[in-house]
Amino acid sequence: IGQSISIDGGLSANPWFCQFLADVLQKSVTVQTGGEITAFGTALMAAGNLDFITEQDVQHRRFDPQTNHRQHKPLFSKAVSRCRDWG
Repeated sequence: IGQSISIDGGLSANPWFCQFLADVLQKSVTVQTGGEITAFGTALMAAGNLDFITEQDVQHRRFDPQTNHRQHKPLFSKAVSRCRDWG
C-alpha cells in the first residue's frame, strides 16, 4: 500500500481537513492547487495532446502526518458515526 494519496474536490480546499486526513491515515496527502484539474485534463484529452504536460507543470501542496492517528480516533469515529446516520 502506498505511503501517499492524492485528493481533489471541495474538501481538498480545506487545509484543516487535509492535515486531519494525513494524520488519521498516517499517509502524505497531496492536493492539486490549480482549480478545475479535471476540466483541464479533459480539455487536453479533447485536444488530443497530453504529451506536453509534465509533473512539474502541475502545482500541488503536500500534507505530511504530524501527529499519531490515535489522537484523532475519537473525532474520526464520531464523524463516521454521523455519516452512517445520514441515510
